[in-house]
Amino acid sequence: MERGRTAHREWEARIASADGEAKKLWDELYNPKPVVLEGPAYEPGKAVATRNVNKDLFPEIADKVPGFIGGAADLVESTKTEIDVARPFSATNRAGRDIKFGVREHAMGTVTNGIAVHGGLRPYGATFFVFSDYMRPAVRLSALMNAPSIWVWTHDSVFLGEDGPTHQPIEHLASLRAMPNLWVIRPADATETVEAWEVALNRGGTVPVAIVQTRQNVPVLDRQRGGVAGEATSSGTVTTSFWSPPAARSTSPSRRPISWPTAGSLLEWSASLAGSSSSPRTRNIAQRSSGRGSPEFRSKRPPPSDGSGSSAQTD
Repeated sequence: MERGRTAHREWEARIASADGEAKKLWDELYNPKPVVLEGPAYEPGKAVATRNVNKDLFPEIADKVPGFIGGAADLVESTKTEIDVARPFSATNRAGRDIKFGVREHAMGTVTNGIAVHGGLRPYGATFFVFSDYMRPAVRLSALMNAPSIWVWTHDSVFLGEDGPTHQPIEHLASLRAMPNLWVIRPADATETVEAWEVALNRGGTVPVAIVQTRQNVPVLDRQRGGVAGEATSSGTVTTSFWSPPAARSTSPSRRPISWPTAGSLLEWSASLAGSSSSPRTRNIAQRSSGRGSPEFRSKRPPPSDGSGSSAQTD
């Protein structure tokens, strides 16, 4: 016990005697301010793979988040997750911020969790989406521990070229979204990828965040009035932003809020399909969907069995 008290007193003395720069860095690491990312101005309609946003954005993140550190499982050239590749972290360079994990997805996940639980740093681990299988125990533990690890998974579709089925994620998105306490974000375009990184960096100390990215080029969505998102004001839509940290947002057209349909408007759409001149199969699906919540539908359900061979009537 006395040895612990002595070590604690020595630590407090070191903090008290630290110079201004050291105290400033300590405060930035352990009491960070909200991170607001500007990111490049992506032109609407331009085709950009969302993984390429990492390369564009990492210099800004590294500048604004001094504790940002991580690496990829021997795929850094593909995941585009480099901070300063010329100065990797090593036994002789503890100031390096790029960790060369090698082909060790599970080890990368456990190391990332350990850094996150320690505090002060914002670690990330990156690999292909299909290889999230190899690190799933570590990902699940990050969710259980509320570790603010950031998981970067690229190459999110089956269109991977010559690598074939071993590299094609099929069930991965659904299974990871079913994992409690893991935030899974799959940005639609380059602009949303910037916002996804904002979410991840501002969720420190609460939950892990996974960012799922494309290898293929996808068009940057036009969020101006009249674009794909529009600025709807009817009762059938809700205008909301993907992420709103407590600071001024960029007002560039590509960062405008997205309009999402409400449940009511979806039900109205379903009902209109049921009575429209659409295909018989579409009308059948719409009729079943729109009538599922009605008393008539519930009355047609067979009563559940109580296990004794007879039926127990419940609702």
